[in-house]
Amino acid sequence: MGNKKYRCDCRCTKKRNKDVEDNPADNSSVKKRPVLKRACNEAGLMLKKQAEKIDSSNFMKHLRTINRHKKLVFIHCLKAGIPVQGLLHDLSKYSPSEFVYGIKYYSGERSPNEGEREDYGYSKAWMHHKGRNKHHFEYWTDYNLEAHKVMPVKMPLNYVIEMFCDRVAAGKVYKGSAYTDASPYEYFDKGRSRRTIHQETSDFLEKLLKMLAENGEKFTFAYIRDYRKKHKDY
Repeated sequence: MGNKKYRCDCRCTKKRNKDVEDNPADNSSVKKRPVLKRACNEAGLMLKKQAEKIDSSNFMKHLRTINRHKKLVFIHCLKAGIPVQGLLHDLSKYSPSEFVYGIKYYSGERSPNEGEREDYGYSKAWMHHKGRNKHHFEYWTDYNLEAHKVMPVKMPLNYVIEMFCDRVAAGKVYKGSAYTDASPYEYFDKGRSRRTIHQETSDFLEKLLKMLAENGEKFTFAYIRDYRKKHKDY
């Protein structure tokens, strides 16, 4: 990054300068300008520090990873009969709020969110992601009027199917040659005790993952296509 200085070219600063020119008698804006400028400079320094921690070689590695994941999800969604969801899947991963942290914590062996959690105790990228992608069960929570607390909500059928496609693709990307049709179910079963998901959603997802483990992709995707034709719910 060198010794490049960060300037504040905020519109708010330019507007304040114009206001002072239009009304010289009012010098309140002049007093506030140093504070605003200092805040912007501090923000610039924070960005600089983040950039210095990022390995630039991870840019293409992370981009290839999410592109490969999206391609696999799209193929799975085609087989499941939900191609539009496959096209729109995980587009938020390309936004700065997620992509920058993906580069910074890239490892190729696990989700970058895990590395971010180790540093901060939580993942900003994940919170951004789960609030914009309905194929994650974490999206489906709301305040329950009877229980008087936030509880999981039953997911619509098509999003459960997309979640299935997502989990299969993620297993292939992260496990590589070690992946088997049983891998997605093994991952699901391992995290069972830590998961807050609507019971009916969990049961249907588990049914599909077990079917994949026991009967393979061709059988399972054929079942999903047929199920969607006959049912709108589960």
